Amino acid sequence: MRAIAKGGVYNGYVQEHIVQAQYYKDPHNLATYLEKNIFLPDINNELTFKNTTYKDRLTSINKLVMFAFLKDVMVKPRETAWFGFQNEDGDVIDLKDQDQYKEDWLGLRTMDEDGKLVFDILEGEHMQFSTEDFTEKITIPHLLELDDDDDKERHRKHRKLPKKGNDEMHCDGMVDQSEMILDWDMDLQQQVL
Repeated sequence: MRAIAKGGVYNGYVQEHIVQAQYYKDPHNLATYLEKNIFLPDINNELTFKNTTYKDRLTSINKLVMFAFLKDVMVKPRETAWFGFQNEDGDVIDLKDQDQYKEDWLGLRTMDEDGKLVFDILEGEHMQFSTEDFTEKITIPHLLELDDDDDKERHRKHRKLPKKGNDEMHCDGMVDQSEMILDWDMDLQQQVL
């Protein structure tokens, strides 16, 4: 199925009707990605024209919290949850090693320098976590104000995902929170755009 989808991912009909296609960045075909993908190159400010409004609005938020899921099979590689990118050799390029960060197209470097970027990890598959995890690992540390400087520094550090094989985590009791987060994400996108 992935091979079929990959072959037509930049087709106009596919781009207009299959939202997942709008998130696909083919490392072997970057020119076509930039030309034909109707969402990701624009929102990531990867096009020749840099939309300063995106950067201004993104840097105006208190923090950007990005979660990678240890057993994610939907997002590949998992590091793309943190703006990582898999190059044509299959190596994952960390956000800080990309032009997007170095040239600060979206303000991610500025936010990082200001301690406003958070790279975090959750157990489980894509967008599946318990209500307890939502409260203890998302709401309390990230949505409530942090007063303690040690907490701020702990959240500022860029975390690394374990390599495959080291991520055998127990995932019972996980619930799919995709719809709830998708609604929140759409609200946030409207505010940023």
